[in-house]
Amino acid sequence: MRIDEIGDYRILRSGKDEVLKHYKVFSSIYTNSEIVRVASAIFFPSHPKMFAEMPAKADVEAIIPLKAFNTLKSEYRDELEQYLANRGRSI
Repeated sequence: MRIDEIGDYRILRSGKDEVLKHYKVFSSIYTNSEIVRVASAIFFPSHPKMFAEMPAKADVEAIIPLKAFNTLKSEYRDELEQYLANRGRSI
């Protein structure tokens, strides 16, 4: 899927001083979203729990670096398994 095919979306850009801006915006909208597409080069320790707790109705896809995925597998296994167990989600 191309970005312009997503529909209603936001692209967040920030400098290294504003990294938490992404977290604030994402955490304020994810619970009400039915479709969530995330591509992030930054790993936030709060993201695994947020993704695992998203409503089952949400269609979620995340693109993350391999290093972040390995961190999920080793340090956040329960959250990763809960996330992947929900139908229609991928990482």
